[in-house]
Amino acid sequence: MNDMMHSALEELGELKVNAESMESASLHALFEDADHLRKARVGEIPQCLLEFDIVRMEQVIGNIITNSYKYAGTDIDVTFDLYDEGLRVDINDYGGGVEPEELDVLTTKFYRGENAKTSQKEGEGLGLYVAKLLMEKMGGGIEALNREDGFTVRLWVRLSQ
Repeated sequence: MNDMMHSALEELGELKVNAESMESASLHALFEDADHLRKARVGEIPQCLLEFDIVRMEQVIGNIITNSYKYAGTDIDVTFDLYDEGLRVDINDYGGGVEPEELDVLTTKFYRGENAKTSQKEGEGLGLYVAKLLMEKMGGGIEALNREDGFTVRLWVRLSQ
């Protein structure tokens, strides 16, 4: 329901994102809060200053963790790597992933992958759409990729200027 509200607000141009300079270590608490099934192992976070809205980042992480619970049901490993312009955050599960042709459309509004349709799992196809929207409004990005041993959602979080 929350994602539908945010989607509607975005269409009206009213979705507010207030990115500010945050310590990278603050991401740890966001993952802990989102991981209510305690399946996530959060790796060491490189110390740096990042630019993000903590409330919106909490929603992004929550949407991704919830999807992993729903469709993979496995442990989750979260890793972090610094790159020139920011921090790369990989949220890795060990499920079956998605069909390769679906990777580019997973963040499309109301899109639900074939595994979601056949599993009879509830959802509206808004979680990754809203996550993408919020990441872009914070100056970052999101992508999805299959691995041999699972599925990854990668977040690109911008360094603070």
